[in-house]
Amino acid sequence: MVYVGDSFVTVVGATWTPGNGKAFGGGDKKITPKPVTEVIDTNYHPDRASGNAYFKGIEAKIISTKLTSDLLMKHWDEMVALCAKGAPSYPTLPLVLPDKTFAGDFELQGGGVKAIYLDPSHARKSKRKCDDRARNRSQLSCRRRGVQCPGAARDKWPNGY
Repeated sequence: MVYVGDSFVTVVGATWTPGNGKAFGGGDKKITPKPVTEVIDTNYHPDRASGNAYFKGIEAKIISTKLTSDLLMKHWDEMVALCAKGAPSYPTLPLVLPDKTFAGDFELQGGGVKAIYLDPSHARKSKRKCDDRARNRSQLSCRRRGVQCPGAARDKWPNGY
């Protein structure tokens, strides 16, 4: 996902590999000629952080919560090894940490991008839940994770999402 702002682009999720990052964020200007200058790591898994090396190489700032950064430091090698176990051709990727971290919610692009910390659902041994702030996620998405979303009527979600 990308947010195209007035002057630059924010990418949400750094992609699976630096090569994917390049294909997505740098090689093709079909979406916009504006540069990618911010990338949000939404969690510490390789599908959201493996492209960090590419994006850092084009001088984009990598941004995450402090929890995501801490989990990257703690579990990166393990996560890459799991990917390689399932897909033997998956590259061994070095850890590339975020340039900037936030304790919780944050805004970028003058408020055009709002990152809301819901819960540590990608942290080890956490309970996954849908609370009032999570209603912008689809009920189906919550159900796929085995989560009940009480009162998840679409008309009661923020902004109707």
